[in-house]
Amino acid sequence: MFVMSKTYVDDGIEVVRRCWMVVHVDDCDGAGQGDQIMQDMLKVCKTIWKCEEVPANYMLGIKRTLTYRQDGTVDQCHNTMVPFVEGMAKAFEEHLPKAESKTPMPPKVSFSKIDKIAVGEDKAVLAAGYMCLIGMVLWAARHCFPECRVGCSLLCRVMARPSWAAWNAGLHMLKWMLQQRQVGIKFSFDGNRIPVGFVDASNKPDAADGKCQYGFNLMWMGGPIMEISKKLRHIGLSSEHNEYMAMCFANQAIVWMRQLFMEMGLDEYIKEPTVLFADNIPANTLAKEDIVTSGNQYIFLPYHYNKEVQEEGHSLVAYIASGDNMSDLLTKAVGTKEINTLYEALTGHKLELTLKYAAKAAELIAGDVPVIQI
Repeated sequence: MFVMSKTYVDDGIEVVRRCWMVVHVDDCDGAGQGDQIMQDMLKVCKTIWKCEEVPANYMLGIKRTLTYRQDGTVDQCHNTMVPFVEGMAKAFEEHLPKAESKTPMPPKVSFSKIDKIAVGEDKAVLAAGYMCLIGMVLWAARHCFPECRVGCSLLCRVMARPSWAAWNAGLHMLKWMLQQRQVGIKFSFDGNRIPVGFVDASNKPDAADGKCQYGFNLMWMGGPIMEISKKLRHIGLSSEHNEYMAMCFANQAIVWMRQLFMEMGLDEYIKEPTVLFADNIPANTLAKEDIVTSGNQYIFLPYHYNKEVQEEGHSLVAYIASGDNMSDLLTKAVGTKEINTLYEALTGHKLELTLKYAAKAAELIAGDVPVIQI
């Protein structure tokens, strides 16, 4: 990312305007405070490279649809990947299930590289196009389908040794994407101006290595600006341990986000600590207090980064009810109940849940309510 600024004179008054440009190989994506600085930036680029100006509503296969308010400001930015998803479906149309996918993955499904499969089954699944299938859904999940992040992580566990069950789960996800291709993710003028984070961890380990899945998401302007679903790096000996380790990775992302905002000149949104909501009270308590017991003395020192980021004012860990924690969708293959409750919040299509916790975050920062609530 490049951040540029230039001074202009408007009605005799000097005004500094900024623009931002993200470069992905040979595709450049820019935004700025007015058309003049954008044209000036393009003029400079043309002195260095051969540039072609193209419509801004498509970038890397993602369509961005803007709607505007009466005063001309952007009301919503809606990101979708309809042609890409339809292209995926066309490539695997003979294999797609006829039944509707009511969840991104079959509920409760999980995969491990030590799963028992028939002799030669993995070679047959690979020959059917498993790597191509997972590569395609992974690209879509990264950009417009955050609810599919955990499914991609589970399916990647067996990338070198897939089963027909994994193949069918991948097709189940592709069918979900096809059904939801118009949904995408949405950012709104009425969304939360101050970013908030959510984190969760599973307590069901992969039989191959004993490590559990975790996930977190950072929400700004009502939509997800970052979401992750991965396997923890170390074995957890309790739900508290797993949640505490997951919290550490979420806090790292918060520090990255805050530094990025600072470099972009968006300091106004990070004047106060960024609140990270987690649903395990013992882990939340451990993140704030230096409690050393026989039940936690084995935790690796780097995970106590959770304490340092709060002491330095970057993060503030707070409690959230498990049923409201949208990062639950990033830790396991959930059922229809969780999807119906959290899916629209995670994708930015319903703002109530995010705004509810953004308001709680503001109260916590102001010191109006206790940080740990039961």
